Amino acid sequence: MVSASPKSDIKRLNTNQNSIVVFGGGARRGGGGRFIYYNHRTYPLERGEREGKAAIPNEGMGQPACRLIARKEQGIIEVDTTTTLRGVPAEAWEYRLGTYSALEWILERYKEKKPKDPTIAEKFNTYRFADYKESVIDLLMRVCTVSVETMKVVKEMPI
Repeated sequence: MVSASPKSDIKRLNTNQNSIVVFGGGARRGGGGRFIYYNHRTYPLERGEREGKAAIPNEGMGQPACRLIARKEQGIIEVDTTTTLRGVPAEAWEYRLGTYSALEWILERYKEKKPKDPTIAEKFNTYRFADYKESVIDLLMRVCTVSVETMKVVKEMPI
């Protein structure tokens, strides 16, 4: 039940750092207002692992090469040369943060990029996707959940 004051409802929810609260459909838009509360929920994406020649190591380091490519039409995210996430719904790509969908934003920000300046590349280029792979997969599944649930609320709102 949502009261007239959204701030008081947020205070009553028992949240922690792993929880996300989204408010949508407020009284100004004609909706009754509602909260979506996520706590450790992830969208059930199917994780696929490839083996053999398809799993090409990255520069001879024994690590799969980082890909982070979205295939929206098929509902697939290629995480690296060995791992794919399948079953990403079309609604997840509709939730936008500026010009990117939320999932595209994550994919873009976590790619390995080599700095152009040779000094910076030599001394400060320590990011390796393989160190954060499982965290990124978990984040993608959570963002997929938030995107789908938020788009449900947005579609229910009167225009």
